Amino acid sequence: MRHILFLSFIISLLFGSLNCNKSNPVGNNDSSSEIIPLKVGNTWVWQITNYDTSGTIRSTTSDSLWVSQDTVLNGQTYFILWEQQKNSDGTINQSASNYFARNIQSGYSRRNGNQETVLYNYPYQNGDTMVIASNVSVTVPTGTYNCLEYHIPDGSYFANGHLQTLMANFYICPNIGIVKKQVSSSIWLLTYVILH
Repeated sequence: MRHILFLSFIISLLFGSLNCNKSNPVGNNDSSSEIIPLKVGNTWVWQITNYDTSGTIRSTTSDSLWVSQDTVLNGQTYFILWEQQKNSDGTINQSASNYFARNIQSGYSRRNGNQETVLYNYPYQNGDTMVIASNVSVTVPTGTYNCLEYHIPDGSYFANGHLQTLMANFYICPNIGIVKKQVSSSIWLLTYVILH
């Protein structure tokens, strides 16, 4: 299950700490911004903390994601993403995320085979059900960011013989990416915070 959650996280992410003005409010219709800045060489590193229901830390790992190259598919430019997870025992697992991502007029999208899905609407419209708050102040080790808060599905797991959908809150700063993510089940809470 941990591997499924990790892959779900990587597939849904792409985010980071590049050059956002942390003190500016998030604009609703800022067409000059990208919700996730995709450029060859961009790298994001998060600390992942797994808590039990009493708030006790079960484990801590780090996760890196980087844009390795771009490619053209059907006349559109996509970026290829790789990930690396460092476990608390120091072992490193590296694999290709093997997916393509791009920013389009309506937000950030990911391509899986022939299907393309918008994961984060941006610019968002008033009444957008994905965006539950704007100008949310989020403090993490790299500073304080003004973010949009998205509440979206983030994978699934089996519990009591039933498939359960995980819902996650993503705190995203345009031109930076995801600075914080929280996802929980009835028995644990995972928190991801950007380190750099």
